[in-house]
Amino acid sequence: MTDLQDIRSRLRDDVRRGASPDEGGGRNYTLVFAICGAVIGFALFLFVPRFLQAPSSAIVRDVGVTRPAAEPGVRPPDGGRYAGKSPDEIAVLADEVCSLRGPARPGGKMPRLSDATADFLNPDGMKRINEQMHCLLTEGPMRYCSPAQQRMIVGEIALYFHGIDQANRQFGALRGSETRKSVGDEIAPEPRVIMALEARLRDGQLTTANRDMISGEAPRWVRDRLVKIEPHQSLCPAKPWWAVWR
Repeated sequence: MTDLQDIRSRLRDDVRRGASPDEGGGRNYTLVFAICGAVIGFALFLFVPRFLQAPSSAIVRDVGVTRPAAEPGVRPPDGGRYAGKSPDEIAVLADEVCSLRGPARPGGKMPRLSDATADFLNPDGMKRINEQMHCLLTEGPMRYCSPAQQRMIVGEIALYFHGIDQANRQFGALRGSETRKSVGDEIAPEPRVIMALEARLRDGQLTTANRDMISGEAPRWVRDRLVKIEPHQSLCPAKPWWAVWR
């Protein structure tokens, strides 16, 4: 019996000595798994919302604006046609509306001023341009929430003032001629266009940088009006926190 007890005692001692390293290894594996799990969880927290968000899924809600009201008639009601639409979808609908509002052009397509240089040189053309600019500034203004649309519109406004200036320079040599009399003494920006431009600055759809770029092409009296306006914070929906680097 004594020999059997000694054998059992030695076996127990061997088991204890062998279990100690295994227990340490188990704790090490647990620590490694915990660290890996934390890293994976953090990565999912950062990147999963980005992939779940569609590229152009920013939706503009039709909400009331508490900012200072624009001049009467500057922003006509849209009948809710833009509610729930993204900025790019709003741009397409707004262009369709504007193509029907102004004097017709071939194909009924909304023109851009880069294609309408000759229109600055005759009264009917200027009527078309003024209507185009006023509509571009007032119809579906939440289209400005698309950076591409905002850049396009700022470029159109700058072309508007540049085209007027160039037309006046060209007609300056014809003062007193029959051609000059048919146009008038001087081509000037339409007041409705200036009012709409000021409204887009006040509601933050155009920025201070946009204002400065436009002012570079505008007449002195227009610059003097625009410089007095400090744009508010944009009405556009803020980017999600995970898109700050985009």
